[in-house]
Amino acid sequence: MMETQDERSMYVITNESKLFGAASMLYEEPLHELAEKIGSDLYILPSSIHEVIAVSADFGSPDEWAEMVYEINMDQVDINDRLSNQVYCYDKDLRTLRLATDTLAGEDIEVTNVEKNRKIH
Repeated sequence: MMETQDERSMYVITNESKLFGAASMLYEEPLHELAEKIGSDLYILPSSIHEVIAVSADFGSPDEWAEMVYEINMDQVDINDRLSNQVYCYDKDLRTLRLATDTLAGEDIEVTNVEKNRKIH
């Protein structure tokens, strides 16, 4: 497959005010139009509560992107503006958005019931 400029580009997805615009990733039509323009599925990278970044799914693996998202979140994004360390995938043929990574997989998660102060496994 011949690489085009769009395959290596990053696209910012936000709203007009650029405040709390990460929810714009839930609007299916703009995602579909971008995926059609690029000619591939999309990985959606949470940048902050204000925006997300879309890249071609042909460019890198979800785990590599998740590692980058995590590093940027820890080093550059204020804790109050962090959205997630997960990467999402938009499937242009099915027109669906799903989780592409699970950075918690394999870890022993411990949750405490605050009301009763008991550990839940």
